Amino acid sequence: MRKPNVLALCMAALICWSAGSRAQETNWRVLPAEVPFADNEIMLLKHMGRIAPPISWDREAEFARIENESDWQSYRAKLLRNYRTALGLPFPERTPLNARTVRILDRQSYRIENVLFESQPGIPVTANLYVPQNSGPGPWPGILVSCGHSENGKAYEKYHSVCLGLVQKGYVVLIYDPFGQGERYQYLTDDGQKILPSPTREHSMSANPLFLMGKHLMALRLWDGIRGIDYLCSRSEVDTTRIGITGNSGGGTVTLHLTPLEERIKVAVPVGTVTGPEMALGSGGIGDGEQNLPRLVPFKITHADLMAAAWPRPYRLIKESAGGVHRSSLRSWAQSRWLYKTLGAPEKMSWVESEQPHGFFREMREPTYQWFGRWFYGRENDGAEPPLHVEPEDSLLVSSSGQILNETGVPLWKWAAQQLDKILPTRKPPRRKDNLVALRDTLRGQLKNLLANPSPDSPPVAVSLGEVEGQSPVVEKLAIYSEDDIYLPALLFKPEGDGKAAAIVLADSRGRSAADIELARSLAAQGYAVLAVDLRGYGETEITRRSNRDRAGGYEAQVLGVMAGVAYDGLKLGRSIFAMRVFDIGRAVEYLRTREDIDPRNIAVAGRNSCGLHALYAAAVDPEVAGVLADSSLVSWSELARAKLYSWHFQDFLPRALTSHDLPQLAGILAPRPVWVFNALDAEKKLVDRREVRETYRWSMDTFDRARAGKKFYTGVYNDPAELASIMSGWAKMAFKR
Repeated sequence: MRKPNVLALCMAALICWSAGSRAQETNWRVLPAEVPFADNEIMLLKHMGRIAPPISWDREAEFARIENESDWQSYRAKLLRNYRTALGLPFPERTPLNARTVRILDRQSYRIENVLFESQPGIPVTANLYVPQNSGPGPWPGILVSCGHSENGKAYEKYHSVCLGLVQKGYVVLIYDPFGQGERYQYLTDDGQKILPSPTREHSMSANPLFLMGKHLMALRLWDGIRGIDYLCSRSEVDTTRIGITGNSGGGTVTLHLTPLEERIKVAVPVGTVTGPEMALGSGGIGDGEQNLPRLVPFKITHADLMAAAWPRPYRLIKESAGGVHRSSLRSWAQSRWLYKTLGAPEKMSWVESEQPHGFFREMREPTYQWFGRWFYGRENDGAEPPLHVEPEDSLLVSSSGQILNETGVPLWKWAAQQLDKILPTRKPPRRKDNLVALRDTLRGQLKNLLANPSPDSPPVAVSLGEVEGQSPVVEKLAIYSEDDIYLPALLFKPEGDGKAAAIVLADSRGRSAADIELARSLAAQGYAVLAVDLRGYGETEITRRSNRDRAGGYEAQVLGVMAGVAYDGLKLGRSIFAMRVFDIGRAVEYLRTREDIDPRNIAVAGRNSCGLHALYAAAVDPEVAGVLADSSLVSWSELARAKLYSWHFQDFLPRALTSHDLPQLAGILAPRPVWVFNALDAEKKLVDRREVRETYRWSMDTFDRARAGKKFYTGVYNDPAELASIMSGWAKMAFKR
C-alpha cells in the first residue's frame, strides 16, 4: 500500500496556509488541488486498484506449482469449496419439475416443444425443446443452451438459430429464459407490463437484496440450468451420458460457472465470455449483479480456474475479435490450457476467434457445432451450418400473455422475502445484563467477519491544512489518513474555551452540505467539538467519472453506473464499500482520541442519510463511542429484502448482514448508550410513518427497557430541517450526560 509522504503533506499544508482569499464556496473546501491530494476524485479507484495484484500473483504462483493430477485435485478441491461458499450454496433440494408441453411445432425433420417446468416450487421456467425427427435412431446427445442478455431471451434470433443448427445435426436442445428475460421478467406492473425493460437492470435489481441474505443470483441461474439438465435427462430421446452446454455472453458466463459444478456436462462451449486472471479491481467497469462473485479476491477464484476445473472434459472458448484480440481472455485460456497440457490432454482445451463483434453469429455457431460433433459423434468436419427456418417469436411463447408471472408463479423479489423468514435469526430481547453482554459479544464477532476491516496498530496520521477564514470559533481543516492511501477531508469545529471538549463525528453521504456546516457551528457554540468528515468516496473524494449508464440516469445509473462497479469491487474483495466507510468513522474517532483538546471518553457519532448506518455500525464495533444518532437513513435491511423496487445504491448495502442480524438488533446491543433514529426511510427513500418505525424497532426498545435505559433509545420524525439542531443538542446532552 502507498505510504503517506510526510514531506508532501507538509508542503500541502504550507500551500494551504499561504493561499489567498477565496470565494465563499471554496472557503469551506479542505483539500488543496495539489499533490498529494490532486487524485481526490479517483482516490478510491486507485485504492481498489492496488489491492488485487499481489493476491493475483500469489494465486498464479500456486497454480504454476501443479505438476500432476494429485496436485490438481488438491487445488481443485479448495477452489470448489471456496466457489460454493462464494455462491452461497448449497443448492436447494430437488423438487418435482411438474413439466408440461403446452405447444408443439412440427417441422418434419425436427419439432419444437414449448415447455414449462419448475426449477423450485413456484419458480416457473419457460423453455423450448428442439427434438430431431429424421437424424437416425436416438437417443441423441442433449445440449443445454443458456441465453445471454437478450430482452426476448430464448426467442432472440441468434440463440434460436444455434438451437436450429444443433437439432438438425442430431442433438436434443433445451433453451430456457433466464430470470428477467423473455417470458420471465420479474418486475411487472399490476396490468402485467415490464417495469425494467432491460435484463441487466432486472438482474442487478434482483441480485443486490440477495447479497444481504448471503445468496447469489448466479446460484439461482445455475440451479435453473441444473434443473434444465434434469429435464433433458428425463426425456427418452436424450442420451444422458452425452450432455453438453453452450451459451453466448451472459449465457457463456453461465456455461463457465456451471460446468465445474455439474459433472453430467461432458462438453462445454462458452462464447463471448471470460475475463483475465488478474482479479482486477478499481477500473470503474461493471457486469450486472449475477456476474460479481463475493470474496472472489481472497478466495483467489478466476475465470482461468473455472475453465481449468472442467478438466478432463473437452472445452472450447470462442471469443470475438472485431475490435482486437481479447488478451485478458486469452491469458485465462492459456493458463487453463497449460493445466490441460500438464495433465496430458492439451487437445481438449480449444481457443477459437471470430472477427465478428460480440454475439452468437454464424462464425461462432459453426465452431460450436464442430466441437460437439467431434466429441459426441467423432465427426471432425461437421461445422457447416444447415439452412435455418427462423420461427416468429410468438410461436416460441409458452405463456399466453407473453409473461409467465401473469399466469403462474412467484416473482423473485417475493421469493426472496419468503427466504428471509428462513435466514434471519430470530432472537428474543435479552432479559438480563449477562444475556445482553453475551449477545453483544456474539454479534461483534459476526460483525468483524462481515465487515472484514483491518485492525490498525496505531492511530491515523492527520495533517492540518490551515483554517477556514473568517470563522470564530476556529474551524480547522484536516486530512485524516484512514489508510495509507485513503485520506478523509474534515473540518474540526472547535468550541471556545480551554480544556478537553466532548466531540461529535458528523458524516453525511451527500458530503458536507451548508446545512451540515450550520449544524456543526450550532453544536460548537454549545461547547462541543464537531469533526465534519467526508468518508471515502463522498464529498471532496466523490468519484466524478461517469459512464453512459450514469448519464442515462434512473435505475440504469443506480444499479449499473460507475459507483455500482466500485461497490461490486468491494463485494469481490470481501470488504464492502459500506464496511470501508464504517472503518473511516472509526478512524475519525481514533484520531480525535489522540488530540489534547478532546476528551477521549466523550466522543459520539452522528450520521446523516447513508452515513446513519455507518455510524450505527461504528458504534457497535467500538464500545467506547458514547452514543449514536442516525438521521434520514434506511429503516432496516429487511425493508430492502422484502421490497419490490428500491432506490438505495449497492454501495449502501452490507453483504450477508441478514444472515446474523437486522438493524433493530444492531441498535439494541448498543444499550445503554443513547441511540436516536430520526426520519427513517423505506426502500424507495420515502419517510416511514412514526408508528411503523417504532414497530420495526420494538426489539430495540424492549432491549433498552430491560437494560433500564428505555429513555436512551428514541425514534422520531421532524418536518422542518431546522429542528435537527435542537434534536442533536438533546441527543448530545444525553450522550455526554450534561
